[in-house]
Amino acid sequence: MKDSISKEASANRRRTLAGSLALWLSVIVTGIIALLGFVYFFITINQAQSALTQQTTHRVEELASVFSIPTWNLDKVAIKQIAISYQVVENVAAIRVLDDTGGILYESVSNEDGLIVETRPIIFNKQKVGLVELNISTQQITQLRRSILFQVLVVAAVVVATILIATWLLLQNFLGVPLAVLTKGIRGFAGGNYNLRLSPLAQDELNAIVEQFNAMADQIQMDNQVLEQRVAERTAVAESARAESESARASLEAQIWLATGQTQLADAMRGEQSISQLAESVIAQLCQYTGIQAGALFLLNEKTLNLAGRYAFAERPGFSGTFQLGEGLVGQSAADGKVMFLEDIPSDTLVISTGLVDMKPRQLAAAPFYANGEVVGVIELATLSQFTQNHLELWNRISESIGSAFNTVQTRQRLAELLMESQAQAENLKAARMIKVQKDEA
Repeated sequence: MKDSISKEASANRRRTLAGSLALWLSVIVTGIIALLGFVYFFITINQAQSALTQQTTHRVEELASVFSIPTWNLDKVAIKQIAISYQVVENVAAIRVLDDTGGILYESVSNEDGLIVETRPIIFNKQKVGLVELNISTQQITQLRRSILFQVLVVAAVVVATILIATWLLLQNFLGVPLAVLTKGIRGFAGGNYNLRLSPLAQDELNAIVEQFNAMADQIQMDNQVLEQRVAERTAVAESARAESESARASLEAQIWLATGQTQLADAMRGEQSISQLAESVIAQLCQYTGIQAGALFLLNEKTLNLAGRYAFAERPGFSGTFQLGEGLVGQSAADGKVMFLEDIPSDTLVISTGLVDMKPRQLAAAPFYANGEVVGVIELATLSQFTQNHLELWNRISESIGSAFNTVQTRQRLAELLMESQAQAENLKAARMIKVQKDEA
């Protein structure tokens, strides 16, 4: 078994080495072909240029010999015929013939760039009788250069394409499939599958990566478990601290709200006010501060609760404005001395009216207020939402101060009434004395 595994590993190693050698061999062959192509290009172009230069030299010398007699005779017609006959020769672009004084005997013009120019003196009887200038076209060399360059590029492109295809096939066979397996495994692990492990590969080079990855995955999984445990512990601590902070903040806000409500209500009850004025001030301040939509304040006189103040409270048929102790929600709250709530209110009883609609309240509450431990009156409240624990706490805190305020006003009114009665009795006694004195004098 071990021998078969060793043979398989050796074969895979040879295949990997063969792929690498093939790749490098392809690159080297491509470089050699490109180098040979450029060498062939430059040699061929140089040979063509050399051949063209030799041809130009031969033709200009031939022309100098042919033009000797016509130039000596200044026969422009013959010179023109000879020049025209030479211009039809391949690669001849232009010819100019000058006499010995520099005068032009014949001239043809070419707009072509890159011409090869050759000049030779015209000799007749060993005397210079003129000058011939021959312009040779280089288009043939340019075309040859382009043709050779195109051939080299085509050959290089074919070789490169062949090498790329062969290289791709080799890489796909020896690296593509194993790398795809590695990539899929790594992506799965990166996606959160920390239990994923890669299977061993045949290639030793890539199998080393697999082993390192699996070892790293084991370590990361262990570290992640420890980290998750620490995060869970710290999250629990943070949640507990946040909950305590929220509770403390809510408690502080509630205390501030309660204290502010007490202060504002005390301000509303301050000063010389009658009972009706105090009742209107208390119920208005309480409803406005708590956001309650309607309310009424009843004062207890012996066993009867009389309506003394109202807020957004409309008269309704059949209601006299009084309750007896134990009668209705208000009377029962006064009799029991505790806050009472009422829900599922019938639509034909109390409504909260606006300029547009009449709305049935969602909840009613009756809260008694005290002075010296005795019930002084009851506050009835109606809301479109629901009463909260803060409302109940506020009523418990202000019930004594409201009762004391009304008790003070009532005491002040009784004293005023007693004072008026005493003054009236004193006036009557004084009048009676004066009448008695008058009778005695008479």
